[in-house]
Amino acid sequence: IACLAVLAGVPSPEAVAWAREHHHPRAVETPWQRRWVQNFPKD
Repeated sequence: IACLAVLAGVPSPEAVAWAREHHHPRAVETPWQRRWVQNFPKD
């Protein structure tokens, strides 16, 4: 969900918070997942 948010225009540093607010409070649970979202390419 966070990566889809990045593709939709949410800046990657904000995507985890966005996913937790709009999808589920426990979305993106592990540090590995957070790093993946931070490095997710928009292009």
